[in-house]
Amino acid sequence: MRQNQRKCGTISITEHFKAWEKAGVSLGNLYECEFLCEAGGGTGWFEATHIKFSQGARVEGNVLNTTASPAVGGTITRSPDKEGYNNNEAVQLTAKPAEGWEFDGWTGDASGTGANTSVTMNANKNIVANFKPIGVSSFNILEDGNFPANSIGSSWQLNTGENYGNSAATSSISGGKATVNVTRIGAEAYQPQLIQKDVSLDKGMKYRLTFTASAASARSMSVVIQKATADYDNYASKDFELTTTTQTYTFEFEMKNESDPAAQFAFNLGAVATSVTLSEVKLVHIAEFEPEVKVTLTFDPNGGTLQGANSISVEQGAAIGTLPVPTREGYSFEGWVDSNNVKYTADTKLTADVTVAASWKAIKDLSGLLEEVSNLQKQIDTLTSETDNLKQLLDECE
Repeated sequence: MRQNQRKCGTISITEHFKAWEKAGVSLGNLYECEFLCEAGGGTGWFEATHIKFSQGARVEGNVLNTTASPAVGGTITRSPDKEGYNNNEAVQLTAKPAEGWEFDGWTGDASGTGANTSVTMNANKNIVANFKPIGVSSFNILEDGNFPANSIGSSWQLNTGENYGNSAATSSISGGKATVNVTRIGAEAYQPQLIQKDVSLDKGMKYRLTFTASAASARSMSVVIQKATADYDNYASKDFELTTTTQTYTFEFEMKNESDPAAQFAFNLGAVATSVTLSEVKLVHIAEFEPEVKVTLTFDPNGGTLQGANSISVEQGAAIGTLPVPTREGYSFEGWVDSNNVKYTADTKLTADVTVAASWKAIKDLSGLLEEVSNLQKQIDTLTSETDNLKQLLDECE
């Protein structure tokens, strides 16, 4: 009985047959095979992300299963190359990286960093050859990222309707661009959504997503790479702000969860009922993340006083965030403006180094005017008093 948790692997039905035959039980021919999960009471759950059945002739001897990880990274050759091996037979394995990849060591029932290794087949064995990209891989993990005709409905799937908040949307494809016209949204960001299933992700690998997009009106859109079953846990996600101008967007992430050969990629198109146009969608392996590009916003108090640093740095393309407020005697602060008198706020996205100056409005000195008003009031009071006296004298004369 297995004593520790097994998250993936290969089960040989043939080996089970052989074990029963050794025990004196002949099972004959296999006519049907099914995957069955039974619970002996209590509560719990079971999740199967990827199951594959394969059929072949009965294999005599020890079985060697080899896997390239990721599959696009390279291949493995073996000598001798056969399905079953005699007990203690030696097998030579060679890892051959694909163009743009390099070998990164053996795992499973083999170890070492050399591309060539020898395995003694004293039992069934599972061996993984690991590869890593050199720079940026040219292989697009996503299918039909350039949206050929009829790709929505085959490699891509538009999810709407009752299971998606009663959302509604239509799609069209032209010139390698897919336009999704959202006419009704649900309560969640994924209502509706454009997805692609069976996206293979490997633990520890770094990825770069690029795509071009525009919208009929400015709106937000989220991209999610997630588990395709159960609670749809996110492996990576990011929100993007789309405009009416076609732009290229980039997102880099590392797969920190266990490898998933059947993950789901999704453009979440809820939140706003407007059309979105997508093209050139590409997900590739990368060796390292691009260094974060910083841009600087420098503050010129323009005759005022600024407390703290006179500049801040933010990630290129990110919103500035909190801005300082300078002071100047006799003036009120109107905001920060650049040389073209464009106003910068906390929500402004900074794409290059910029110097902004404080805009001031003079506060009028009313102290002299107040004194004049006070003197005038005194004169009015005096005239009022004299008028009252004159009226009294006239009354007495009558």
